[in-house]
Amino acid sequence: MAEVWVVGHVTKDTVRIGGAAATQIAGGVAYYSALAYQRLGVPVAVLTKVAPADSQWCLEELRASAIDTVVCPTPATTRFENRYVGSARGARHQQAVAVAAPFAAADLDGIGGRCVHLGPLTAGDMPEPVVAAARQRFDWLVLDIQGYLRTVQGTEVIATGGAGLAGILAAVDILKASQSEAARMTGCTDPHEAARKLSALGPREVVITQGDRGALIVAAGAIHQIAAVPAKREVDSTGCGDTFLAAYVALRLDSADPAAAGKFAAAAAARKLEAAGALNVTRAEIETSLV
Repeated sequence: MAEVWVVGHVTKDTVRIGGAAATQIAGGVAYYSALAYQRLGVPVAVLTKVAPADSQWCLEELRASAIDTVVCPTPATTRFENRYVGSARGARHQQAVAVAAPFAAADLDGIGGRCVHLGPLTAGDMPEPVVAAARQRFDWLVLDIQGYLRTVQGTEVIATGGAGLAGILAAVDILKASQSEAARMTGCTDPHEAARKLSALGPREVVITQGDRGALIVAAGAIHQIAAVPAKREVDSTGCGDTFLAAYVALRLDSADPAAAGKFAAAAAARKLEAAGALNVTRAEIETSLV
C-alpha cells in the first residue's frame, strides 16, 4: 500500500546539455519524485496523464521499479525541450512542445492515505479544486510550486509570480520553491524574508532550494540553513529539486526533524547530480556519505 501518492504529468522530454547531442528522456516531478521515493524505501504510487501512444515509453521505468501507476485519459503527453548552456548547471531555456490535459478533482477518486505530493508543471495543470480534493483525502499535502509559476505562450514557457494562489497555499503542509520562484512570489530578494512571507500564507513548512548554496527551511517558526553537499561530478541537474523534496519528505514522514531531513535531502540531490536519470542510490548509501 502506498504511503505517498505523487500526482503530476510524466513528460517526454528532449534535453541538450552544452554541445552534447540531444537525448530524449522521461521526466517531470511525478517521474523523478516517485523513483526517488522508491529508491529511498518509501512505498509510492503515481497518478498521471500520458497519451496512450506514449504510455509504454514514458512509464517503463516506473513500472519496472514496481511503482503502481494510474493513468488518466489525455489526448497529448506533456513534452518539454530543455537546453542547458555550458553544463548540467548552466542556464536553461525551456519550450513546451505539448501539454497534457489538466487534472480534475474526480481524477483523485479512489486514492488517499498518508501523503500526497503534487507536482504541477504548468499553471493550468492542477486547478484549486484538485488541491482541495487532495487535502480531503490525505494527511500530508506536499506541493512543488514551480508549475503554478509557469505559463505557456505558444511553445515558450514564461515565468510568472503566481497570482491567486492564496487558497492553494493555505492547504499545504510542505511547500517547495526555488530561490528565484520564492522571490517572484513574494517580491523579496532576501531568501529569509521570502521564506517567512511564504510561511505566513499557510504552509506548515517551507523549503527553498538554492542550488549549489544548499537550501533554506522554515518550520515551526525556525529557519534552518542547509549546506549543499558537493557532488563528485556534475552530470545532469534535471530532477535534482524533485529528488531534494522527495528525500526531505521521506525523512519527515519517518519523524526526522527538519534540519536532519534537509541535510539528508542535500546529500540525495548531490548523488542525483552525479548521474543522468533519476536517483540511483539507496537511503543507506546516502546516509553513509553523511558520516
